[in-house]
Amino acid sequence: MFCFSALVFGQSGSRIITGTVVDQNNEPLIGAGVVVEGQSTIGTITDVSGNYSLTVPEDAKQLRYSYIGMVDQLIDIEGRTVINVTLTEDATVLEGVVVTALGIKRAEKAVTYNVQKLDEKVFVTREANLVNSLSGKIAGVQINETAAGAGSETKVVMRGAKSISGNNNALYVLDGIPLPTLSTTKPGDSWSIYSGSGLSGDGMSMLNSEDIADMSALVGASAAALYGYKAANGILMLTSRTGEEGFHVSYSNNTTFSSPLML
Repeated sequence: MFCFSALVFGQSGSRIITGTVVDQNNEPLIGAGVVVEGQSTIGTITDVSGNYSLTVPEDAKQLRYSYIGMVDQLIDIEGRTVINVTLTEDATVLEGVVVTALGIKRAEKAVTYNVQKLDEKVFVTREANLVNSLSGKIAGVQINETAAGAGSETKVVMRGAKSISGNNNALYVLDGIPLPTLSTTKPGDSWSIYSGSGLSGDGMSMLNSEDIADMSALVGASAAALYGYKAANGILMLTSRTGEEGFHVSYSNNTTFSSPLML
């Protein structure tokens, strides 16, 4: 007689939910937050096309969709794997609200870390590197400008250096998307831009200050919780401008003269 025994192992199930988040004009919302309700550590943000993909546990019941200036929506999952959402504008004026990670909005007085928000007035005096405009405007932040003019590199150190040999530069987040560590270097006879670790500089001079609406500095370990070790040195959150109704024309010019030290 032969006896066969079978063991059935249970595995905690999960499923992938995909979809698109758009506004009232059916335009994709970039960087909209999608978080499992009641589990704020499980979430994601939408890409440049407004699409998202999120792995959620089987016991998840609802997803919360949020975007700055929009009304949050709480959607029941109900076994669906594709959920498309349209967010509407929030008529309430947002005062004292800051964006942390994954597009999450929180009252400035409710966060447990230092948040300093700067609006577009900071960039009235245009710099080749927009980070240079922050010099002397954020407490506890040291702006180290290594060069002047186009292509200049600037290091942002929050509350002192934290590593002897590593990179102490803050993490830059544009519309909820962490930017890689970029450095302008000169290999041979041509300029190039590449990513890497431990490099000085940030490559922020590639961004046009005219395109930035506001900037927030998040200082402290708690502020970096959702962005991981790369944000251990603090975060500079940048929000880009959005379209405005009507016809507007603006012009700005920046001219720099310099003399070479050696030819």
